[in-house]
Order: sequence, then C-alpha cells, then structure tokens
Amino acid sequence: MLREKLASKQESVEFVPKKDPGVTGNFEVTVDGAMVHSKQNGDGFLHSNPASFEKVTSSILKALEG
Repeated sequence: MLREKLASKQESVEFVPKKDPGVTGNFEVTVDGAMVHSKQNGDGFLHSNPASFEKVTSSILKALEG
C-alpha cells in the first residue's frame, strides 16, 4: 500500500525491513531518523487508519522535497 502510493518516487525512497527477534506486531516508519508512525505506540495499522497513512506519506514526500 505504501509502496504503491510512492511508486513514482521509489528511486528516492528506500524501504528497509527490520525484524524484531522474538517480538511480533511491531511496525514503525522513520523518515530521516524521525519516527513518524509506530503501531506499538497506538498509531495502528496504516491500511485501516487513513489519518496515519496520510501522515506517513506526507512526511516522506516532504523529506523528498528537501
């Protein structure tokens, strides 16, 4: 879902999955070192929370603009 939204910018966006050993259910998004989404901190799932999805995509696009 996030990759599709940013498909035209993918040459500038790097998706780096990191596994948490022994922990399941974590999902975090950082942009330029700043966490903009954390499921564990109550932001929920991106696919079911339009406000969180918009916050994440806006943060990424703003970072790409410089």
